Amino acid sequence: MKFPRFIRLPQYKRFHITPRYYDPIKEDIEIRTEKIKRELENGVSTHYRSNIRGSFTRKAKYNVQSGLLRIILFLVICGVMFGYLLYGRDVLIYGLFSAGVLYIIWRLKGLLRRR
Repeated sequence: MKFPRFIRLPQYKRFHITPRYYDPIKEDIEIRTEKIKRELENGVSTHYRSNIRGSFTRKAKYNVQSGLLRIILFLVICGVMFGYLLYGRDVLIYGLFSAGVLYIIWRLKGLLRRR
């Protein structure tokens, strides 16, 4: 006999998956036989070629500006670390202040160009 419960406990969840078997050789043979059957019916012979060739080549070009930006960031970080070791916190304070001023000038310059 089961007693009634006020708290509902989660039930055991069953997970069932039917495994799939993929045989690329068999699929390739089936594709070729279908193509040969179609060619025999139509009487036209075409050369079989995969459409996937060249799909995975990378076509992105190297951006020179991103390389320059990395070099500049590396030099700035090295300069801040060197300045911090030499002068202390003052370099960080003046560096953040000058970075803020340069950012404001850069934003204003962009706004003036748009007009």
